[in-house]
Amino acid sequence: MSGEDRSWSPAVRPAAELEAPPLLLRRWRVDDLLELERELEHSREHLAQWLSWAPAADRASLAAFLLASEAAFAARTDFGYALQDAAGAIVGGAGLHARLGPGALEIGYWVGVDHIGRGYATAAARALTAAALTLDDVDRVEIHCDQGNVRSAAVPRKLSYRLDRVEPDERRAPGETGRSMFWVVER
Repeated sequence: MSGEDRSWSPAVRPAAELEAPPLLLRRWRVDDLLELERELEHSREHLAQWLSWAPAADRASLAAFLLASEAAFAARTDFGYALQDAAGAIVGGAGLHARLGPGALEIGYWVGVDHIGRGYATAAARALTAAALTLDDVDRVEIHCDQGNVRSAAVPRKLSYRLDRVEPDERRAPGETGRSMFWVVER
């Protein structure tokens, strides 16, 4: 895949808000900074096992992330969402990423430590899959995760994604095995 053109982006954006019962997915906003920082600080140890950015994330990097999220949504290259529970609290994040080349989007997700085991990642990925496949120029959606991340791998399995392949990959976080699973669903 290294020879593919990865500069592609879909012609149309997904909605800024997606219903994902029991969650609402909504675009990240700059004013999410304090709540995002609080959730990340509380969940840092849990997230650091699988997300290389989590250990060093601080207020400045999170503020930069939120600004970049707004710009990327406008540019149609990345569609980041806050996961809000019924009370409106941020319990995680998810996104559709246009980094795979023409016709494909990748889903990523994380859930705060106090919210795991409630189906939030699955609800978010279900809503993002549906949103991606409503875009005329998207034919394929992928979820990538380390083979050792059993909770993350359960999500595409529950959503009837097909395990396309397992490949050696760089270990970026302590929990990773260095083998990535590539899950695919096609229109």
